[in-house]
Amino acid sequence: MKRLVVLGLIAAIAVCAGCSKSKPEVKKLDPELQPYKDAFDTIATSSDQKTVGEAVEKIEKGGVKALKLLCMHLDDDRIPKTKAIENTARGQADMGMHAYWLIQRIVEEPGPDFYSSAYGAFSMSTVEAWLADRFEKPLKEIKLDAAKASLAIAEKELKDEPNKFSQPAVDRFKKIIEQLQTQSSSSSGDKKKSEDKKTESKSG
Repeated sequence: MKRLVVLGLIAAIAVCAGCSKSKPEVKKLDPELQPYKDAFDTIATSSDQKTVGEAVEKIEKGGVKALKLLCMHLDDDRIPKTKAIENTARGQADMGMHAYWLIQRIVEEPGPDFYSSAYGAFSMSTVEAWLADRFEKPLKEIKLDAAKASLAIAEKELKDEPNKFSQPAVDRFKKIIEQLQTQSSSSSGDKKKSEDKKTESKSG
């Protein structure tokens, strides 16, 4: 009898201990990321290819905010109902892989291809950490960082173990860097002109 009472007390204590534990806090999504979350969920759940295509386009134009959202879904194991993003990967790709492909589309210039894969600044396993250090930068600077990293990889290969792709890769990434730097300079010039016009307008 005493043994039953003791066991009962132990069970009651265990239940109470479980009751006292607070539920894990669910981190709220930044409202600025919600439109890209909705678009990503559309890619995962919609059966309409046109609707999915529009969602993909929205994310691709989402810049750094979209990149932040995509990093949260790199382990998303949902399988989309449409082909969603056409890619050379064989078999079905889950939404984690689609998140990675979308990151490539946003960051890599002029877009993911053989060279960006072979000389990529990041991989599926490193992209989250690589981007985390750059979320405070404008998208153009993130693109520039990626191109410079790819150029460094290509130049090292050309020096140490050259093959038929090494020199074309070096030339390609140098051209991309030059284009990005030109765009950046042009944007800065346009911004300065706009500020000068505002100043003239106020003084007038």
